[in-house]
Amino acid sequence: MNRFFTIFLVSFFVYSYSQKYDFDAVSVYATENKKLNTTFNNVMFSNTKNPGYFLKIKNIGNHLLAYLYDLSDNQQHIFKAFDNKNNQEQPFTFEYLASEKITFEKSFSKIESLVISKTRNNKTATIKVVKNKNKKPIGEYHLNFDDDERNLFFIFKNNYFSLMEDYRDFEIKESGLVINAMFYGNSNCSYVLKKFAPTKLQLTIPSKLVSK
Repeated sequence: MNRFFTIFLVSFFVYSYSQKYDFDAVSVYATENKKLNTTFNNVMFSNTKNPGYFLKIKNIGNHLLAYLYDLSDNQQHIFKAFDNKNNQEQPFTFEYLASEKITFEKSFSKIESLVISKTRNNKTATIKVVKNKNKKPIGEYHLNFDDDERNLFFIFKNNYFSLMEDYRDFEIKESGLVINAMFYGNSNCSYVLKKFAPTKLQLTIPSKLVSK
């Protein structure tokens, strides 16, 4: 009896503390910096019903890594990612490596104002950015949205803003997904949505976390 009870407790502990994350969408934004003449793709997995966590694929040296950011508890979980080029439904597989606290980027700028413009066939947003100290204008983001009935601004936000300390709480409470954007400032940048597709991915964080 005691042996059975011990096994039950251990099983319950593992079940309770093994956290699972579900993703139902994958997005790819192409980012081009005009001044630096660089272009790269941001690949991210999201849960369209929960903006509080997301998974970004990154090339680090010769390795492909995936960072699962959970904003609810400020944790990031790191995986080794393997590119399955011949599998369109499951383009990546993952191997858990470690977990650590998120280090939010210190930003020298902040958002001063937001203006939403709507017409019958178009919805745009203009975001003015200023310096933290003296509120000197730095530039403007011009965002274009599609007609999706869901509020999917967080897909763009999690790609570019959510890990910046002064931008974490910024929201646009409008329906639609950002399909392209421009930043006009000292270094002009363009952001173009190349892919947004449904997917089915579940990642499990082990009950005993590994510290990096």
